[in-house]
Amino acid sequence: MIFNYQNIRTRLAIRYTIITSILVFLYALSTSLFLYFYLTQQIDMNLEEDLEIIQELLLQTPGISHKIDHEDSLHHAKRYERFVEVWNNDGTLAYRSRTLNNQALGESPKEKDFIQNDEPLSMVFRNGDRMRVRSTGYTVGSKTYFIRIAMSEEFVFEEMNEFMMTLLLTSPLVFIGALIGGYRMAKRALMPIDRMVVKAKKITAENLKELLPVMNPNDELGHLANGINELLVRVDTSFQQLQRFTADASHELRTPLTAIRSVGEVGMQEGQPSSHYRGVIASMLEETNRLTHLVDSLLILSKADAGYVALQKERVDLRLFMKECFELVSVLAEEKKQNTNIDGNEGIFYDIDKTIFRRAILNLIDNAIKYTQPGGNIDIRFFAESNKEVIIEVKDNGPGISPEHQTKIFDRFYRIYKDRSRETGGAGLGLSIAQWAINIHQGTISLESDTTGSIFRITLPPLV
Repeated sequence: MIFNYQNIRTRLAIRYTIITSILVFLYALSTSLFLYFYLTQQIDMNLEEDLEIIQELLLQTPGISHKIDHEDSLHHAKRYERFVEVWNNDGTLAYRSRTLNNQALGESPKEKDFIQNDEPLSMVFRNGDRMRVRSTGYTVGSKTYFIRIAMSEEFVFEEMNEFMMTLLLTSPLVFIGALIGGYRMAKRALMPIDRMVVKAKKITAENLKELLPVMNPNDELGHLANGINELLVRVDTSFQQLQRFTADASHELRTPLTAIRSVGEVGMQEGQPSSHYRGVIASMLEETNRLTHLVDSLLILSKADAGYVALQKERVDLRLFMKECFELVSVLAEEKKQNTNIDGNEGIFYDIDKTIFRRAILNLIDNAIKYTQPGGNIDIRFFAESNKEVIIEVKDNGPGISPEHQTKIFDRFYRIYKDRSRETGGAGLGLSIAQWAINIHQGTISLESDTTGSIFRITLPPLV
């Protein structure tokens, strides 16, 4: 097992080991404190019991020296060494344990010490011994004694030292185990990522439909894999659209160029009258105009995709704006003797970029004129809803659009009738541009269509 700090699993293992070390340290500290207080409490309980025994001895026999000398009567006396001092109320020493070798447990008691009951406390004597001392005053008849009893704390620290030594000996094993275990756990947890990396390296432009494996869709790595898979689906869709766009654009550009070339070759023939050459030039100009319109449309869409279009909004009277738009293409409706009707409320004002929004309206009206039979009807309506949304409708009574085409009608280069002549059928970009122009104004466009005709409906949000 080779540790490389650049790997996430190694960093996770090290952090896991550090956290484990901190927890072990906190455990050792808390356990040591608990052990110290527990053992000290045991000493205090023993001192309390021994103090009661001494008080009973004083109560039974005023002359106590020979009685206390039998220290086997004290609880745990054989196991733990204890030391006793008894003072008379006149300040003379009544008894001292032989093991003290005339060394005092503390200062001579003062008068106030004979009437108080002190709490246990820890002391360090001159020889370095640690003692736990308990003292109290005790009255027997007319005589008052001061009792001081002590027990060595050395065994407490011996127990703690043994405990700490055990921790020191086992801690390296714990740390090594935590490091190895943490590394293995991290490796196992990150195994799905390794599989995703292997799979991702095999995905190219030719197999974008291949998706990453999802081991558990409910955990974080599953969410990551699902997110990447959704991204791959979007990339695949965009890539297919780009391929289709490139192919369609190439086809649409080649058509007018081929026509110009053919017309030019015919025009190069000698011995033709001037009227023939004028017709050739007119045909070439017509194809050039069509080519220019196509290039302009492609340029608009490319700028839209790149986000380079900035709106220059101004507040306009929608009624006047719609009339201006219709007047630009009214000659086309007149040529087909179509009946047109513009109906809308007065006083509807809205903030739009006139150039961009005009292109959307013109494309919708132009489509209505193209697909409505001569003598047919075209209705243009606009009104404001009660929630202040602005609605614009362009209705025709053409052949309608079947449901299978309605979901694709706004796709670029999509044409329902592939066999329509170039004079009546466009490149299939008009509705795409119209949808973009409306969306950039935060609006939406929808389609309702049946065999009696189609309605394109624009919905603009209320003005803020």
